[in-house]
Amino acid sequence: MLLQRTSMFNATPMNPHVLHLIPSMERGGAERILASIAAGQGSQANHTIVTLLAGEPFFPIAREKFFTLGLSQRSLVLRPLWRLRHLIADLKPSVIHAWLYHGNFASVAAARLGIPIIWSIHNTTLSATHSKRMTRAINRMCAALSHGVPMRIVYAAQRARSLHEQLGYAKQHGVVIANGIDMAPFRFDAESRHRLRAELGIKDGELAVGCVARFDPQKNQELIINAFARLPAQVAGKLVLVGRGCTAANAKLRGWLVRAGVAGRAILMGERTDVAAVMSALDVLVIGSSYGEAAPVVALEAAASGLPLVSTDVGLGMTDGREAVALVLSPSHIVPVEDPERMAQALLDVRARFSAVGRSELAASRNLLLADFSLERMRAQYDELYRSVTGGLEHGECRT
Repeated sequence: MLLQRTSMFNATPMNPHVLHLIPSMERGGAERILASIAAGQGSQANHTIVTLLAGEPFFPIAREKFFTLGLSQRSLVLRPLWRLRHLIADLKPSVIHAWLYHGNFASVAAARLGIPIIWSIHNTTLSATHSKRMTRAINRMCAALSHGVPMRIVYAAQRARSLHEQLGYAKQHGVVIANGIDMAPFRFDAESRHRLRAELGIKDGELAVGCVARFDPQKNQELIINAFARLPAQVAGKLVLVGRGCTAANAKLRGWLVRAGVAGRAILMGERTDVAAVMSALDVLVIGSSYGEAAPVVALEAAASGLPLVSTDVGLGMTDGREAVALVLSPSHIVPVEDPERMAQALLDVRARFSAVGRSELAASRNLLLADFSLERMRAQYDELYRSVTGGLEHGECRT
């Protein structure tokens, strides 16, 4: 439902009102980052979130800060975005911050309103086979529009910036702001581990291999399943799949598990709000992504929890992020895409490497993460960005 009311914010360059435009606030990495920015604790800006698609947010967002244009997937691009212009006129933001390709494209509706526009890109590449044709077309159109619509284009990683600028995105507008997370919930908790493992039927000493990702070709749960199936019987424990679509109702996922012979050892948890507890319950987190990752938040959450990682080289998504996760990784734990044999071996390496090391010792990685990938650092950089486009910094330059 589209709500109408007069803007409640008194925006200034040092305290701007930022209108965030994003396709939806379903669970996802970019959506999680936006929710943490808009939470308001420690941010110098006022935030309003507008989704293109109908639906309630997965993340806790104050009702007065959330609006939806109520569009459907079919009307997302083709339907005129006159509603957006009316909402912008009503809320009177000082900055429009668009997120992801469809949000970036929709911000064109506000291009002539005299309001600074920022774009955000949180992936590297699109798949020629799995990504929607319309999404690929919008990406190409945004490359051309990027020279005139946004004042800044924020990338979650340097690799994402480089690849998009090769596609034609405006180099002069690009900045990199690495993702940051709230470290406080993500620490190893022995009580949470014991409670959740008992709830799931995972015995003490039994290996729990987990994947926390929505069911999607990009996340490649099939690779993880096939790798888990290659573990020796005396080692293999439980495979825990967490995320939207990872439920028993998913016939395709069930088929993969049956064909791999591991259906009886799989735990399908679906979406969970207690991801920090899940991290404590697991023994290793696997990222199987086959394309598109730029800066996966789940890798930071695992590292902050002292949880070992096995990932495809695409799954980590960024050369500039490997230094952080290397604290809980060895080079052998980064494997090629679509190589279940190498992934299975990496899982065995992790088990051998960390079998004699307590999880609390691995949490030493938190010190570097607190400095380089903290929520506070990320919020400060976004605040600086917002001030820069509204004239709050000398010379109007963003120093991110």
